[in-house]
Amino acid sequence: MMMAEAKSRCPQLLVVPYEFDRYEEISEQVYQILLQHTPVVMPLSCDEAFIDLTGATDNPEALVAQIRQEIESATQCTASAGIGPNMLLARIATKTAKPNGQALIRPDQARQFLADLEVDQLPGVGWSMRGKLADMGITRVRQVWSSSKELLMRKLGAQTGSSLWQHAHGIDNRPVEPPKARRSIGADVNWGVRLTSDADAHKFLKGLSVEVASRLSAAKAKAKSITIKVMRKQAGAPEPAKFLGHGHCDSLSRSVTLGNYVSSATEVYDQAALLFVAMKIPADEIRGMGITASKLDTDSTSHTARPSGPVPAKIAPTKQGVFDPSKAPPWMAALQKQVAAQQQQQQQEEEDDQQEQAVEHLSGDQGGTC
Repeated sequence: MMMAEAKSRCPQLLVVPYEFDRYEEISEQVYQILLQHTPVVMPLSCDEAFIDLTGATDNPEALVAQIRQEIESATQCTASAGIGPNMLLARIATKTAKPNGQALIRPDQARQFLADLEVDQLPGVGWSMRGKLADMGITRVRQVWSSSKELLMRKLGAQTGSSLWQHAHGIDNRPVEPPKARRSIGADVNWGVRLTSDADAHKFLKGLSVEVASRLSAAKAKAKSITIKVMRKQAGAPEPAKFLGHGHCDSLSRSVTLGNYVSSATEVYDQAALLFVAMKIPADEIRGMGITASKLDTDSTSHTARPSGPVPAKIAPTKQGVFDPSKAPPWMAALQKQVAAQQQQQQQEEEDDQQEQAVEHLSGDQGGTC
């Protein structure tokens, strides 16, 4: 429900503002505590992560209790934790531990905890996969056990079926990996963008440049390539359903590779402004803007990147797309393409299986006549 509608239905509604700075501060404290105990930390969000304690202790339950206590003392926030031999079981244990507790699942306890879980609690099972499994009569993990690995691979595809069978049996070979080095740093705004003049657009770009420069500074990085992204309203597009949303747009981008590294807000803006001017997009048609700095000096591959030509000479003005209500949005087209590929793979596997069965049947008949 939109906030405007919520307020209209409940005028006495008390709206509590976000405290993003406070969230960031506490999140950083939590991760600092985790890193004091192990270098292998795999972030999932501002307040959730996997850590690998292999070799760090002979008593993981005691160490986890200590970590939880340190987090509460430092942040006044409680933390729940799950302990297991792999990421799958550790995450299930965490759900069991909430709120403000900890739980351990040993390898021989896996089936006990997994049996009655809905199948979409397993990694990789989304709404599409859940529907296919429901058609096979599978809604809970224990029902996966009744299916052979070969059947799952035949119905869902070799890799997907194999992974599902392993996860249903508590097997998860995914490693806990620290985040890889960033290859780009940027800032985008795609909501509430309504500009009336080129001056507004350049003011907006300057604000984005300041933010990108701040993030580059925090990462102690410089960039050799600057990309500008613009969401341009399609001609004839209706007003978006979401208040001040971007609606139906063309997502356009242009980039330039420099001969030197840049990091200041002025340097970022100078390149972004040149790209924006060359795109020749009317300010009142802009519904979103973003700037991305890439080919960072922290990435060894950037050192051999060759500079591109001067901006006005290398790109042509963009053209405005026309809204077509009969045409699916890009995200829908991508989803349909993915589903079609999965169906094609499944059909091919079914045909291969039928051929194998036919060969086996023919071999059996021939054997019977000898």
